[in-house]
Amino acid sequence: MKQRELDLQAMRDSEERDRRDSAVIKGKRFGDAIRNSAIKMGHDPIELVSFLRNCEQLFDVYDVSASLQAILIRPLLNEKARDYLAKLDPKISGDYQRLKAALLSEFKLSPNLYLERFNACVKTADDTCASKLTGLLDYYLESRKITALHELKNLLVCDKIKSTLSEACLRHVISVESAQDTWFKKRELTEAIDRYYASHNMQEKPRAFALGQTTPAANRPIQSNAGQNKFVPPGSNGAGRGWTRNGAQRTPAFNGPGLRRCFRCGSDQHLKSACPQLVGSVVRSAQVKRVLFLIWVQSPFWPEVPAAT
Repeated sequence: MKQRELDLQAMRDSEERDRRDSAVIKGKRFGDAIRNSAIKMGHDPIELVSFLRNCEQLFDVYDVSASLQAILIRPLLNEKARDYLAKLDPKISGDYQRLKAALLSEFKLSPNLYLERFNACVKTADDTCASKLTGLLDYYLESRKITALHELKNLLVCDKIKSTLSEACLRHVISVESAQDTWFKKRELTEAIDRYYASHNMQEKPRAFALGQTTPAANRPIQSNAGQNKFVPPGSNGAGRGWTRNGAQRTPAFNGPGLRRCFRCGSDQHLKSACPQLVGSVVRSAQVKRVLFLIWVQSPFWPEVPAAT
């Protein structure tokens, strides 16, 4: 009888342990604890990062298993996030890491957004912007995976270099970074910029070369002849017809087959009828004619006109 009572007690203990370790009981126990401790997600998309950070801290404190993490944060999401969660595949919505990546992608929380919010943050009458700036900077550095001081210096230099690039070159760098899903370090960035300018001419138009091919006249940079009244000979293709004067320098009006240039400034972006220099000269000429007309009207040689006319 004693042995039988011990077996029954062991069976009851095992059942109680299995009940406590079941997913339903754990979910209810951890759900109540996190619901009373975590902050709810706000309407601003940028608050998603702080919300996820707070939940991850509570997961470590309560030792929540990975299988329950994605389920426990669902009641704390805002309405837009819950609507998006209902459309996800159960395999994604049931895994916390994949769910986190999907939410960040849906709300477009990229490193560029963090940096833009950081630069646009201003002080309000209610509070200072110190905490907001600190949080946005932490989000930006975390998204760039910055863990050391030399990586931070590299990132600051690269961001400054990108801000000085032309629109076409910056578009090229961003497209290459997006294809590789990472940001270029200093050496990689400079190599990408060098490759871009090596394959584009002075007007940033793409060009290609072949063996035995000389540089086309349209892609050849025009050397400065300041202080010299000097003619620049036309290209070797024999298409240099017509000349135009640009200050102290003369450049060919036609620099290749089918390429038309302005006869006034030599640019291939417009013709003489739309030249900005021509518009300015026409305005100045009209102003001079108006002044001369007023002088002539006020002179004693201007005939008097009767009042009736």
